[in-house]
Amino acid sequence: MGDKIKYCGNCKQFVTATTGIRWGIFILLLLIFAPAALIYLIVKAGTGGRCPICNSKNWSVPEK
Repeated sequence: MGDKIKYCGNCKQFVTATTGIRWGIFILLLLIFAPAALIYLIVKAGTGGRCPICNSKNWSVPEK
């Protein structure tokens, strides 16, 4: 699904960044359970592009 591997400056290792909102799940929840879809939207809105280990957005170039 196009997972991008990035280098985290805090953890000093390559990680796969977290994803944000998955629109397919959101639309499905919206059609079936509107309140659950809104909760999902609020929870996942600011979570994309973070390191899964330290939860930072400190992407950098690896040291040589």
